Amino acid sequence: MNKVYLACYRGRSDKLTYRLYDGITRFFTRGKYSHTEIAIALPDGRYRCYSSSIREGGVRTKIMPLNPDKWDLIPLDGVLPEQIIRYYKQNHGLGYDLFGALGCVVGLPQNADKFFCSEWCYNAIFGSNQGFRFSPNQLAEIARHLSILDN
Repeated sequence: MNKVYLACYRGRSDKLTYRLYDGITRFFTRGKYSHTEIAIALPDGRYRCYSSSIREGGVRTKIMPLNPDKWDLIPLDGVLPEQIIRYYKQNHGLGYDLFGALGCVVGLPQNADKFFCSEWCYNAIFGSNQGFRFSPNQLAEIARHLSILDN
């Protein structure tokens, strides 16, 4: 069975622009994470990751290794890969919601046709449309608490 995780990025990008985005996100959300993905473990040790990324312009999937020096993985027990794939198929290719990400901190309205990372992940995990309320750091805390409750 392919295990599902919330992958939380705490690394430093080589590109200055991305480091700036990450730093701003961490500062304003008061935590160590600047991005989240839903990661489904593959047999070769890599992960199929789903999210909405400012770097790639919106909702996308890609296969990548998740270096433990840069990523924390929180198990999402009870979340099935099919659930994530189904949600991805409903909205892949939609744009990144920069104003919604800012709105998570300062109250700007969200765009229902765009997503920021933790919004997309929350919606996929919980089958909700309320993910716009949560930053990467808030979602990580929610996932950690759920993981504790499941064990």
